[in-house]
Amino acid sequence: GFAAAHLIKGAYEEALRLAIATPARKDTGAKRAFTRQLAQNWGEWASLAATLPRCPERAAIEALARGQSFQLAFAALPYFTQRVIVEAFQSYLWNRVAATLVETIAHAHPNDAARFIRARDDFALMLFPTADAITPPDRSRELPMPAPSTTVPSWAAEDYDHVLREEHLTLDQLRIPGLRRPAFDAFDRPLFALATTFSMTTPEPDELSKGGKRLKRTLRFDLPSGSYATVLLRALGQ
Repeated sequence: GFAAAHLIKGAYEEALRLAIATPARKDTGAKRAFTRQLAQNWGEWASLAATLPRCPERAAIEALARGQSFQLAFAALPYFTQRVIVEAFQSYLWNRVAATLVETIAHAHPNDAARFIRARDDFALMLFPTADAITPPDRSRELPMPAPSTTVPSWAAEDYDHVLREEHLTLDQLRIPGLRRPAFDAFDRPLFALATTFSMTTPEPDELSKGGKRLKRTLRFDLPSGSYATVLLRALGQ
């Protein structure tokens, strides 16, 4: 789950637990030891404050050991961590709306499925429209991030409302009670990203391949800020 989904309900303990005391498979070293010790001894604040390895997140447990509230303990986390927690949930909601909008575009061309590449990953269905399936107006669309002050454009209103209903949310609920910051800030993000200066070499031997049986190609391209090369590579690999 998302810690920020609990923050907007004022459920600071659960938000804090998800943020710093939920072990993940990718955790290694000191972070792995930290999250597991917290998960196993949650509530034993004095003992944890005395034995946890030193790291910025430890300040939250030290606040609890002093008898402070879970709200103040969350506020004791590094501000960067607090912002990431909010932005992760905000990005999740934006991505859901964006995916729904792309599905709407795809459904407008039900007899031309080849123009939409579908791929399933660990999180959700990934839908990649080919360049010729995106109209010029769509290419310039900017979709606002969900926030209390967001004004949703008419072309996205139906899909935005659909996602918020499924999440049992309204835009006005995206506030963290008792804290001024971090906050859900309103700003626009392009719905589509254009890869420029794209080039791809012809197949050539891959020096990292055992036995030299595999070939490789080298890709070069530029993406605007906020775009991920891994997503483009995933689309090309389908």
